[in-house]
Amino acid sequence: MISLLFLISFPFAVAGGQHRFSIKVFTSLDDQFWANSVIIEGAREVMLVDAQLTKTNAERVLEEIKDTKKPLSIVYITHEHADHFLGLEVFKEAYPGVRIIATSAVVDRIDMVYQEKIDKWKKILGSGATSQDLGLRCNLSCCCYKHIRRQLY
Repeated sequence: MISLLFLISFPFAVAGGQHRFSIKVFTSLDDQFWANSVIIEGAREVMLVDAQLTKTNAERVLEEIKDTKKPLSIVYITHEHADHFLGLEVFKEAYPGVRIIATSAVVDRIDMVYQEKIDKWKKILGSGATSQDLGLRCNLSCCCYKHIRRQLY
């Protein structure tokens, strides 16, 4: 994830700060999983890195995003662990046009484990778990950092 953030920011960091952005890390504290999401606020839009495990924590991240008064344009999923993608439902409902992206390897791995993860976490979290299959195979696409950079600036 650090390399992604570096690739996004480096060209602008050396350009004398013409394009400012802010980065905020949200860590879930109440569910014992310490899941991190990163909110990257650009001049016009917001990008989210990882979507949390529970709906409650995803909703907290969503409130942080709404406080920016900018639309969420991209959610980047770093890997297939449930605490990185099960909160997607919250963001997809709030921003139906949001692009959910990941590398092709991550897309393939999530596709293999998605239903199993939903079933497992529904038993553990009850109503705090995601309640629907978002059809991630259809919603996830491979990413290119140049596209992400253009979206944010």
